Amino acid sequence: MIYDFTHTYQAYDPTFIQNWFADFPNNRVAMVVAGPWFVGAARLTDPELNFGVAPVPAVDPEDPATYHNVVYNWGWSVNANKSDEQQQLAQEFLAFILGKKGEVEQPVYWFENMGLAQPRSAFLESEGYQQALANEPWMALFDKSYEMFSTNYVQHSSDLAGAALIRAIDRVVYDGMSAEETAELLQRELQRLQ
Repeated sequence: MIYDFTHTYQAYDPTFIQNWFADFPNNRVAMVVAGPWFVGAARLTDPELNFGVAPVPAVDPEDPATYHNVVYNWGWSVNANKSDEQQQLAQEFLAFILGKKGEVEQPVYWFENMGLAQPRSAFLESEGYQQALANEPWMALFDKSYEMFSTNYVQHSSDLAGAALIRAIDRVVYDGMSAEETAELLQRELQRLQ
């Protein structure tokens, strides 16, 4: 599909994007796939941005068992390879931004100012988050997705598979490699990751 979009139909131009956060409010692109954090960044370009939201596509919209989404599946971690002092500072920073023992002021601040929903149930149940939902009706879709979509822990090594996929796509888009050739290389890379 990517080969055909790029080379057969010439419907995809990998050099088209100028500014991922400004292209949508500047009407250069018709849509983006993003989380609630995108809106704050896009409103820096157009504070009166008029937009709508839609659910992330599912394999079968009639079958909730096919609702799998990793867009909201993230968390914070501390690098075990850093010094004890650096790990301690990282832990203190995480406690600060996530809130300790049900504190929600910092998670609400991060959400209101940057659109980042911290992975804490206390935050999702907070008055600040509920007020944000009331002020931004489009957020209801994102909030509902916490119930609709199943998410599972994604191991940090998933970045390696994602990077391999990007390399495979780049070989098609920039090098003109056939889908079959790049798929074979991708398969070998993924097997080495196991």
